Amino acid sequence: MQRLQAEALNELGQAAAVPLVSQVRQRVGLAPIPATNCAQSNLRPHMRAERGRKLTGENRRWFDISRGSLFSNQASLDDLITRDPNFSGFRLDVLKLRPLPQTNINLDPAIR
Repeated sequence: MQRLQAEALNELGQAAAVPLVSQVRQRVGLAPIPATNCAQSNLRPHMRAERGRKLTGENRRWFDISRGSLFSNQASLDDLITRDPNFSGFRLDVLKLRPLPQTNINLDPAIR
């Protein structure tokens, strides 16, 4: 709940988001956000990273990335690849809608 509240406050431009993000980070053993990174644009990448860690464990990361428009253009995708090298083989023109796991492709000849 703190993470969602912090995200909303940050998008409204309110500095009250910073302590909430720091609390979430400290709860999982990460260092708090430095006071120098309190601007809305500086806090957004921290929020995306926190969301990524949370939603990956819940198998909801793909929907979050799509919602956040990280697949909208190559620059956004490059930023995502910088943070998560697992997306380095991702191609916007082919895999944007929903990638199929390679194991499923291998099992079903009709997919090929």
